[in-house]
Amino acid sequence: MKMTHMLRTLHDGIMVGVGTVLADNPSLNARLAEGSNPRPIIIDTHLRCPMTIKLLTMPTCEKPIIFFGRGSQDTETLERKQALEALGARVFECNTTRGEDSCDHVDLRDAFRIVKQLGISSVMVEGGSAILTSCLQEATHRHIIDLVVVTVTPTFIGGLRAVGGLLTPSTPSVATTSTFPRLKQPRYHVLEEDLVILGQLDN
Repeated sequence: MKMTHMLRTLHDGIMVGVGTVLADNPSLNARLAEGSNPRPIIIDTHLRCPMTIKLLTMPTCEKPIIFFGRGSQDTETLERKQALEALGARVFECNTTRGEDSCDHVDLRDAFRIVKQLGISSVMVEGGSAILTSCLQEATHRHIIDLVVVTVTPTFIGGLRAVGGLLTPSTPSVATTSTFPRLKQPRYHVLEEDLVILGQLDN
């Protein structure tokens, strides 16, 4: 946890998906390390972010930047956008792309373009699994990831039944860096029981 907070202080922004916000209600600050808090960035295609989350209600949290998908311009969405902005969030409409799940998702290229315009030059993408997968998929086409930090803990997350699914590629094709991303020139560090791997994507 301390390492995570230290990494947060090294970035201008910290990005999570709305699933993480709904499940964990995170503060996304760096209270366990010395340094500045990053600006929270939430990817929220259908603008489901609650008004009661810590990022909007706790004075110790930085107010978030929220990206939602273009086309969600119904009355309810516009009212939610105005309500979130009234609580201090900055809410931006983005282009969408069709994912492998046949659903529309915020176009990360458009989101990162706006992030750069806001003066945020480095972003730590913390999770959850959906946003991490989207970033890795996008990185197979263009350079958007400078460094990957992987923490391996001696626990089978999800139990043994999850192992088979984790070892199956997302697409039934030849195993390449697009289906099984690799890190080049990885560095390894042991922190207590965890193994931390750092490296650049080999693509």
